[in-house]
Amino acid sequence: MTNEMKCSLTHDLLPAYIEGLTGEGSNAFIAAHLVECEKCRAAYRVMAEQRKGAKNDYGAMLYRLIRRRRRRRIVAAAIIGLIVLALLAVCLAPWPTRVRGSFEALEWRLGDPDVQTRRTVTIDGVYLNYLFKADGFAGTFKIEGHPETALEKTYWDADDEALFQMTYFDPQDGLLRTFGILMIDPRGPEFSVLIMEDDGEGRGWDGGDGLVVSWPAEDRAQALEGFKALAQRCSPHWLGEGKLAE
Repeated sequence: MTNEMKCSLTHDLLPAYIEGLTGEGSNAFIAAHLVECEKCRAAYRVMAEQRKGAKNDYGAMLYRLIRRRRRRRIVAAAIIGLIVLALLAVCLAPWPTRVRGSFEALEWRLGDPDVQTRRTVTIDGVYLNYLFKADGFAGTFKIEGHPETALEKTYWDADDEALFQMTYFDPQDGLLRTFGILMIDPRGPEFSVLIMEDDGEGRGWDGGDGLVVSWPAEDRAQALEGFKALAQRCSPHWLGEGKLAE
């Protein structure tokens, strides 16, 4: 075999030789020829460098691909986290319903059909609807002939009561006092106010002859019907325990 033929065969086998794909006989032939042929040694060095550069390029490409996928996962996780936080904010934040206006209500007394007085009631507040906790009401509630009150607190217990405490500032002694309890439907706003009275032993409300202000109410019968409907929604155990005389 002439030297030219050896060079041609070696050159053809070099790519496979560099990749480690040639057999033992071919490896011995190529190694022996590279020792004696400078031209083929130069070709071997060029091919080896090209293979090394290709491997580095592949590694870099693989590294960039891994980083890109990792970055996408981080971005996806961040987006999911923001969506979860937004959903929690929507669920936990209140949905405000503005309640404002003047209403011609009826003041009446349980157990005494002769007590019926028209009262102008002015409301200016916001009903706060919560998904996972008791509703709230913030604002003022003015009943003609009575002190202006502020709605400041929601009651919530095992009986699912949803009643709003009405308080007012007593200028005589500078104390904050309880005026009554409000039951209200913000969609109406249908409402009834249970007015606390002093019986000599303290202020309270008696289910037998308690004073109530209700709207809408053309007469006492309508006021009583609306009052019982609100009591059923806001404090159902009152009716179940017979705390209302009528």
